[in-house]
Amino acid sequence: MKFLNRETSPIAAAVWTQIDSVFTPLLSQRLKLRSLVGFTPVPFETDAVATGNLKTITSAEALTLSVRKPIPMVEIRYDFDLPKSIVEAFKRDKPDFDDSIFKKVSNRFSAVENSLILDGVKEAEIEGILNNIPRKPIHAKHTKGLIDAVASMIASFGAEFVEGPYKLVLSTATLIKMVGESEGGVSVKSRLESLIGANFFVVCESIGDDKILALSQRGGDFFLYNGLDVSIGFAEEKEESYTLFISESCTFRIINPEAALLITL
Repeated sequence: MKFLNRETSPIAAAVWTQIDSVFTPLLSQRLKLRSLVGFTPVPFETDAVATGNLKTITSAEALTLSVRKPIPMVEIRYDFDLPKSIVEAFKRDKPDFDDSIFKKVSNRFSAVENSLILDGVKEAEIEGILNNIPRKPIHAKHTKGLIDAVASMIASFGAEFVEGPYKLVLSTATLIKMVGESEGGVSVKSRLESLIGANFFVVCESIGDDKILALSQRGGDFFLYNGLDVSIGFAEEKEESYTLFISESCTFRIINPEAALLITL
């Protein structure tokens, strides 16, 4: 991609490779929600995703004028300064470089994509999952109450013909409570595993500590369209650092909102 400015930057190709190799595992640990929805690559030039929806703007005497309602793509970009000392460390294959800037950028950037999926983007008319769940939340009240809440969740999904498997999106704090608290000598986490299977959860801090999002993994319900997957580019050179940017183009679409359910704590 020419607009990433890598070829014309003062940073060598080998260093770019190392920058990518540092970011890749960090981002994969944070961009967890994309693994729960249909990740769909589209051409980079895509400006919007067709939905088949129409909005009638005028109708008279058997004549109708309608506007097609696609979902626009959004570009996410976050600029950050990479100290030249780190670039020099990469040139020397120095393994103990300061990776704090990489972690900070990964956290900040991934929160935007996760928020896009959960909350949408009102200004772009992109709807998120949390605002479109058709059923009332199930109240667990406390951690031990999750056992009954998840049983109710399974029954609720079944009533709507929403098949599993199911995944729970929860925070680190919620997971710690599930492991630490027990019912009848068995941890809440183990109890839930007996209900919905092993590896039933995905940790994502964007969900918060006061709720859990349950998603069916049957497929075909939610889609993240990706034009440019997460990429790093060059913006400018400063005296002590290089200004780089991390960018992505994407949009999100909900097909069947009944495939999601909220559990509140």
